[in-house]
Amino acid sequence: MTEVCTTIFTPAEIKEFKLDALTQPAREVAELVYAAALAAYKSEKSDEPVRIFTGGCTPFCDPEDWAERGEEYGLESELIVCCDGGDFAPLINYDYGAYALAERFEKELAKRGLWHEPATCWYTTINKK
Repeated sequence: MTEVCTTIFTPAEIKEFKLDALTQPAREVAELVYAAALAAYKSEKSDEPVRIFTGGCTPFCDPEDWAERGEEYGLESELIVCCDGGDFAPLINYDYGAYALAERFEKELAKRGLWHEPATCWYTTINKK
């Protein structure tokens, strides 16, 4: 597989997030989602560079791989974002009580022509408007 070349992910994040396993369209959406997450957290954290902690799971999955896992929902989406208690969790799961943060993430996604549909407490689907 070819290495992902983007301006937003560091080489360590490319490896950690397993971005080289995504299809090109899913990679492009992953970059938009990550940019939205960074923007949502920017006002939450100090002026230090923002880094998204994944909670130990691979946060991005394309619909083809999702189907191969035997998952039934989200197969028509552009991308699936998984979380396991990491920084993506309060963005997609209102049970964390971080309502303002989740709303900022939704606004940032909308600026990029995307919306998300929470599926369970541990994943959401990303869709184009």
